[in-house]
Amino acid sequence: MILLEYSHLRGLVFHLPVRRSLQPSSRQRRLLAIGAVAAVLAGGISVASAATTSRPQTLDDQSDKIVYQGYGWNSVFTPGSYRGSEHSTDRAGHGALITVDGSSVKIYGTTGPDRGGAMFYAGPTPVGFFEMYSPAFKHNVLLYSGEVTPGTVLAMRATGGRVPASTSAIISIDKVTVNGRTTPAKPGVTVVKPTPTAPTSTAPTSGGPTTTAPTPTPTTVKPAPTVTVPAPTPTTQVAPVVVPSGKSINVLDFGAKGDGTSDDTVALQTALDATTSGVTLVIPAGKTFVQTKTLTVKNDGAHIVGPGTLLATNDRDSSFWIKGNNVTVDGNLTFKSNSKTRGGAWEHYRVVLWSSGTTLRNITVDGSHAAGIFMQGASNYLIDTVLVENTMADGIHNTAGSHDGVIRNATVRNVGDDGIAVVSYKPDGPVVKNITVEGAKIYRPSAPGRSLSVVGGENITFKDFYIEESSAASIYVSAEKEWNTNSVNNVKFINGTIKNANWYAKNDHGAILLYNSQAGGIISNVSFDNIKIENTRENAGWNMAILDWGKGTSGVTFNNISISGKPNPFKLDGNPAAGYALKGITLNGAPWTQP
Repeated sequence: MILLEYSHLRGLVFHLPVRRSLQPSSRQRRLLAIGAVAAVLAGGISVASAATTSRPQTLDDQSDKIVYQGYGWNSVFTPGSYRGSEHSTDRAGHGALITVDGSSVKIYGTTGPDRGGAMFYAGPTPVGFFEMYSPAFKHNVLLYSGEVTPGTVLAMRATGGRVPASTSAIISIDKVTVNGRTTPAKPGVTVVKPTPTAPTSTAPTSGGPTTTAPTPTPTTVKPAPTVTVPAPTPTTQVAPVVVPSGKSINVLDFGAKGDGTSDDTVALQTALDATTSGVTLVIPAGKTFVQTKTLTVKNDGAHIVGPGTLLATNDRDSSFWIKGNNVTVDGNLTFKSNSKTRGGAWEHYRVVLWSSGTTLRNITVDGSHAAGIFMQGASNYLIDTVLVENTMADGIHNTAGSHDGVIRNATVRNVGDDGIAVVSYKPDGPVVKNITVEGAKIYRPSAPGRSLSVVGGENITFKDFYIEESSAASIYVSAEKEWNTNSVNNVKFINGTIKNANWYAKNDHGAILLYNSQAGGIISNVSFDNIKIENTRENAGWNMAILDWGKGTSGVTFNNISISGKPNPFKLDGNPAAGYALKGITLNGAPWTQP
């Protein structure tokens, strides 16, 4: 037995006795150190193929030709597995990839009562799905078999989903057989990238006392296209209709039934296609329209209005995409899903904004297989007076260079991860910037979520916010090495109340946490003004903290912060030279100065 720094999902580490077999191998550490993590899971792959041979090869799970992406993977000695071990993970989006210099490949793993779903990709293209649940453990199970083009990067990714009978969502890889030479995947090659869920790490010991770093975890799994899933026979398709501008049309006129059971997908999509600029599509009150595939708003200037309900019943293809520019969705329309498992592909997010000029006003998102409202490179958008609840991932998520957005009067409650998140990966190019969040109310995001997070971003402002019962930090600002996120600059938190923060003890984040682990990463010009912090978990390590392992934090100010409760008001670790200022801090009604 040894002591291993272990993080349950995403918190500060706890020292627990574990078997040595669960430690990351030196090969894993080496691969991660050279940047394999930065290659985590995004599309668009081009890999030069080496010369191939016809000789079959069998690679066990310890082979350095299999790159495990994400820190959720464990190497476990398993009797009955090929050479006695396998790699497994239960974290959505984490995957393994191999560059195949041959014409066919087979992947084997272990099924069992704690297993979930695995998705397979050849390059950016989905090629298969395998549900790894079985009532009893079975080893050497063929999970995927297929022909490939030499040089293809084949990826296996955890979906995070599981059948009701399963106790977890674990996937495993035992061995891979290839009929030609294989080459290790290059660190720059990417497949399907999740939102950061970094591992724990310990700061360098020089420069003062060290604190075990928290697991930084921005939120939602970044999407990848999903495999087409058979769906119930849809309503008979209605011929395309041309509607004059300025007119209103009703989805019932296109053959939709709205009885909550009939598949209205075709009628809904036909109606959306007829909703051109200046046309209003009515989703009428008292009706529930079932969609079994992703719906897409393609036309610029379309207007979709409630107050009916769109009910997604097929988790793997359950989204509502807005691809036209200057689209408005309002009128108390409800987007509903009853999903009980977490996904991570674009087709899993309930509402996705891809374009410019979208307005979502007075709508409800009740349930989602992943995030509720997801901005994917969107711009000039307004999210106004919305309720997002019961999602399996983030409530509202901004990523992929989204910019110039306003989120106003959003209420987010009981979501599966962060409340409102801004996340910028370096491989995505431009950072998320110029986002203003006003009047947000965030209630009890599920463990291990945070309420407001900025993980790479510029010119981000949160003001007049109310946060209650965050499981981890109520406010989290980070530049992460673990998931290769961008730096942070000019972020403001103004006029807010934080109550009962960090109730989830395994995530020792306190109420406000700034975390920098990115080499060369910068967290600069971040300010907290006029904020009340009440009753943070009494045995939390702090109320506010800067953990600057990247040694690039400057211009951070805490001004007029009123704290009531027991935890230490402030902690600094990792970089004694971090630039910050504390002004007007009170603790239980009395002025407080840093010792």
